[in-house]
Amino acid sequence: SNFLQTRGKPLYRKIVNHSNALSAGNNAIAHKISNIDVVTKVDGYTILGTNNYRTGAFESSTKFINIKTVDSTYINVHVGSDWGSSFKNGFVTILEYTKTTD
Repeated sequence: SNFLQTRGKPLYRKIVNHSNALSAGNNAIAHKISNIDVVTKVDGYTILGTNNYRTGAFESSTKFINIKTVDSTYINVHVGSDWGSSFKNGFVTILEYTKTTD
C-alpha cells in the first residue's frame, strides 16, 4: 500500500488562482487552506501572451517560473527577471494535500 493509504487520510485538491501580476524574484501566494498537513503534489502554470507555461519551464536562464515550497500559509514561487513584469494574467497552482484534521 502507498503512504496515503496507510495513513488512512483523504486526499484533497485545490486550484489557487493568483490573478495579480507576479514580480521578478520571490513571490508568496496565500493558498488559504486551513489545517494543511502533507502536500503530495504541486503543479502550476501561467499564461504569458498566447502561451501556457508550466511551472519549472525554462525558456532561457532569465525566463522561468518555479514553485520553491508550499508551507502552512503560502505557495512560494520564484520568477525569472525577464518574465517578472510579463505575468499580467497571473498564476495558477494546483495542490493535492492531506489535512491534519482527518
